[in-house]
Amino acid sequence: QPLPEAARQALETLLGRLPASNTLTPGSGSQSNTVQQIRQWIAESGLFAESRLARTPSPALPDLKLAIGRMITSLLAEQNGDAATLFNRLTPLATPGLVSTPLQFPQPMALSPPASNSEPASVSQTLRMLAGMLNRITVNQLHSQILSARGGGEAPAPTSTLLLDLPWVTPQNEPRMAQLRLEQHRNESSSKSDDRKRAAISEWRLNLSVDLEQAGALNFEVSLRQQEISARVWAEKQDTLKQVNKELPLLRRSLMDLGLEVTDLECRRGSPSYPVTKLEHRLVDTRA
Repeated sequence: QPLPEAARQALETLLGRLPASNTLTPGSGSQSNTVQQIRQWIAESGLFAESRLARTPSPALPDLKLAIGRMITSLLAEQNGDAATLFNRLTPLATPGLVSTPLQFPQPMALSPPASNSEPASVSQTLRMLAGMLNRITVNQLHSQILSARGGGEAPAPTSTLLLDLPWVTPQNEPRMAQLRLEQHRNESSSKSDDRKRAAISEWRLNLSVDLEQAGALNFEVSLRQQEISARVWAEKQDTLKQVNKELPLLRRSLMDLGLEVTDLECRRGSPSYPVTKLEHRLVDTRA
């Protein structure tokens, strides 16, 4: 069945705003328009939908979660019966990793099959897929709250954590997913003068996980503390490892052009190990 006009428009608007693999070029990170574009993609990722609505109560905001909701509403309007009841009865389509280990980063992602080999999805299948997308965003919101409240489980210092998925499209309009983890560690350090108060210095850590069709799985670890920055790239394929090592000098120059002091920059084979989130069930939360 053809999509309802409202759902089709919402889908076209969403696809038009998603990042594309050919949008950013190597060495363009120092450009202000590139930085602003990345900020916009993160802001519209769906993780902040509720806070954006609280500030601007308009359902037309460009936001992934709100756009999915608009498509669901349009599709349910074509069905007979109570729309809310129909949606609540849906069994969402979810990735196996989200079901087995919902509160972990990164989630295992399988590359979607080429569009030419797949049949068009029915309305019910589309609704299940959209419901699974909403579940994934909601899990990321819950995971971020748990890690921020618990300090990341293993981190001794208070930590603010954000986890989000950033969908993007290939030149062939095939959807892919990048997973981001952003942490702020507030570390207290004593100043040189005894008369001054202890100053809090924040260390920002960014983890980016993406699985590319030809390059394979890639993981990026970036740590920023004041003007000092270090970065580590993990590649599973040997050919990709060689290619990344060739690009490291360009990355170093780009970081230095931003006025940063590069303390460490390397590429390793394999994948990093991330801390495991453990839910603790207590009658009274002593950390509240």
